[in-house]
Amino acid sequence: MLCFECHDQTQIKGGFGRKLNAHQVILYRNDWYALVEQSRQVEPPKEDIGFSNARVARIHGRTLSLNYLKLSEKDEEHRYTFEAEYPQIAPEDSSDATEINITLAAFVVGELQRFRAGAIGASEFKRGSMMERLSAEACWDRLAISHAIGAFTSDVLSVDFQFVEYGAGAAHSRHTTRTFNYQLRPARQLEF
Repeated sequence: MLCFECHDQTQIKGGFGRKLNAHQVILYRNDWYALVEQSRQVEPPKEDIGFSNARVARIHGRTLSLNYLKLSEKDEEHRYTFEAEYPQIAPEDSSDATEINITLAAFVVGELQRFRAGAIGASEFKRGSMMERLSAEACWDRLAISHAIGAFTSDVLSVDFQFVEYGAGAAHSRHTTRTFNYQLRPARQLEF
């Protein structure tokens, strides 16, 4: 890994040997690894809340963390699999955190219900003669929802949900994104 400036030095007039030698490239790489590792060190909250991979923010003098919850469902009869991971603010003892948590959980559960209804409705199609010629994997509906935290500060929470959905018999999966942005003091959803 090199910054843009150092990368340019390696590429001007024919490659790495012209401006930076191998030893220098290794030194720059090691410096970059150290910087990335240092930036990943997040001081845990004082009290043990028991969350893994927590991101921390201070709001009104309190430490809040993001807890990552998982939801999954597999139905052999109707041939579908659903997996989702989504954040929740903890501790949830303020109306602001509760409101945001309910909104995020309702969104994920709503997507599960939509997906489940479609998968159950298509279960006869998945058992049709054309589908029987496909591999067992191709006869399943799948939805995976992951997320990335764009920002979690004392002022704002931004969550990007990424969807990968596959319908039985489809040529390829469908990828979509949905973003939720919240102001945290007081809590309200921001629409752009």
